[in-house]
Order: sequence, then structure tokens, then C-alpha cells
Amino acid sequence: MLVDLKKHYYSVNSGETWRTEDTKSLGNASAIVMVNEDTYYRSGNYGIYRTTDGGKSWHQFNTGLVNTDVWQLIAVDGTLYANTICGFVYTTDQGESWNPVNGDTGFITRIMESNGNLYVRDDTIGSPRFFYLSTKDNSLINISEIPTLEKVDPYKEELQLNRSIRNVFHGDGSFSESQLGGIAIDNGTYYVEYDYQLFRWNIGNTGWINTGLLDKGVSVDRSYCYTNNTFVNAIGFRFAVSGNTVYVGKKEGQLMHSLDQGMTWTDVTGNLPFSVDHFKAIVFAENFVYVATDKGVVMSGNGTNWRTLTDPEGRTLIITMLVVEGTTVYGEAKNKIYQVDRGMTTWNQVTSAISHTITCIDVDDNMLYIGTSDRGVLRFSLDN
Repeated sequence: MLVDLKKHYYSVNSGETWRTEDTKSLGNASAIVMVNEDTYYRSGNYGIYRTTDGGKSWHQFNTGLVNTDVWQLIAVDGTLYANTICGFVYTTDQGESWNPVNGDTGFITRIMESNGNLYVRDDTIGSPRFFYLSTKDNSLINISEIPTLEKVDPYKEELQLNRSIRNVFHGDGSFSESQLGGIAIDNGTYYVEYDYQLFRWNIGNTGWINTGLLDKGVSVDRSYCYTNNTFVNAIGFRFAVSGNTVYVGKKEGQLMHSLDQGMTWTDVTGNLPFSVDHFKAIVFAENFVYVATDKGVVMSGNGTNWRTLTDPEGRTLIITMLVVEGTTVYGEAKNKIYQVDRGMTTWNQVTSAISHTITCIDVDDNMLYIGTSDRGVLRFSLDN
């Protein structure tokens, strides 16, 4: 058996003749351990693989996703999806075993769930593309009707100020750091940040609409993206959408509110109970919006009246990320996970301190999943 970067070669007649198979689906080739003439083991991007027919076919052998950087987790109807440095993978057995998602482009920067459907943003060099996940075979389908997103020249000089544009590598792909803004989808309306501006597209429209927001600030938060053994600084707005209502946290500390899909905006920063330097996350739980900032988390049902969330001792928590399961909001602070029920203002701790760098979290029914840097995915039962 011989291995190079993309293929393995095997011989069944002591090397007189050789056969080859493409092993791209296994990831970069590596050393192989031979048990006998038919059974070998080798590592790949998604774990350990075994062949029992001399290398003609390979099957995943290990369980779990370990020693891997995980950037995003999304749980949809009992299936957990992970965007990792090795690729886009999924599990149907609560993380015991993982498989690659069919059609992984190598350029995936964002995954998100909307109304039970999973969407993917692909950031090749140029305009981003969008995919939805087919639940029939866990494959990505290009949403071809979405038009190309073009750069807007009037902002060109302003956007280049204090910008450090780098390429970020993921799987077999490479994309520009300037394109790593967020994505939100609700009832057929798509929102995306591109080149530090927020755009909207509705099904049936021939082009994207610029909502008029420009993100000038400098981020201090880490991103899920990983390059040169270092987390790239997070960029972009923090925003969330529910129906026609949109909240956007800008890096310079402004909280913007729209009731008409971004056609008009109201600056509600002055309504907050404290000044904010930057935002960390925004989510909706039914008709309440939760905004995580560098000073703590606030919630509101109307954008005018805001309440501060605290722990049982009345202390504010600096929450770095938020997810919603049903009407319950979960957040991470100092490597611990907390939860707060809908309409309440007290965080309750649900895990002890986790000894790994947490990059993302998600909840599916009673199971909490935690993505980490270098250590794959951890899981905790919320029934305990």
C-alpha cells in the first residue's frame, strides 16, 4: 500500500501491478497500519477508517469527533451538523460517529437553521453563494436563483481604512476575511453582511437591496475561523431577524432596530441600561430579543424598554454566545454554560467549568453540544 496527498495505491500481487482509488472523501492521506494483507487502518479528516478488502473500499471505524477545531454547531430534527477545520460533517447518534456532508464546497463560512431547514453560506473569492441542505441524502443544493452580490464602490475608500484583509483556509478552500460576515434567513427573506454592509434579498427579487448600514468599527472578539494556528478576529455585525423585525449591533457600539426588514432604522442605543463598546450576539426567543454585549446581556419585547439579565446573586454575566431552544436561551460565560427561561432575567448555571476553549454551542431537545478548539464536540445531558 502506498499513499500520497490525494490517492492511495494498492497491490494484491506483491507489487507487480498497482491499482488506485481517489481518497478525497477521507481527507488528506496519512500513514497506514497494516493488520494483515486485507485489513488496514488509516486516519482521515473525519477520524479513523478501515478496509477489509485490501484497500478497495474504506469505512469509518472510530466514534466521536476529537482533536478537531469546531467553529459552528447546528442541530436540526435530531441531526447535529458541525462546521470544522476539516470539513462540514454531521451525526445522527448524538456525536458517537460523524460523516461528511455531501457537496461540501471547502469554502463554507456560515451555517444556520431557519424554520427547521439548514442553510450554508459559501465564501469563495468573489460573491458568496448560498445552499440549503437536502434532508433526503444530507447533501448541499445550490440556491441558484439568488443573484450575485456585487461590491459597492461608493464605500470603497472608507471600507479600506484600518482593514487588514487576509485569506482564511478551510478544508480545500480559501476565502477572504472581509467576506466573513453573518447570515440570517426568515420566511424567504435573506440577510447577509458582505464587505461590511448589510444586504437583503427576498424571493422573487432580481437583486440584493442595500439596507444602508455600514460597519466601520474594529472588532475585538475572536472568530470561529482559524488560520495560521490562530483564531482570526471576528468581523461583522451581530444581527438577528424575526419576521419584519431586525436588530443589528454595530462594532462601534450602536444598536439599530428596524420594523420593516431594514427599509428604515431606529438607533435604540440610548434605550439600553448601560453604555456598550461592542456586541457579542443577538437572538430572538419568540417575541423577546436578547442582546449580549461587553457589559452584560439585556432583553426587550419592544426595543424601548430593556432589562438586564443577572445571575442569582445579581451579578451581570459577560456572555460570549447565545443559542435558543424553544423558549429557553443558553449562553456561555467564563467556560460555563447558563440558561434563562423566556421572559425571565436570571441566568441559571447548567454546567461546571469546561477546561477547553469553547467556540460554539447548540441545544437539541435535552442535549447540550459544545464545540471546542482542538477537542472536537462535547455533549451534556440537560436532564441531569
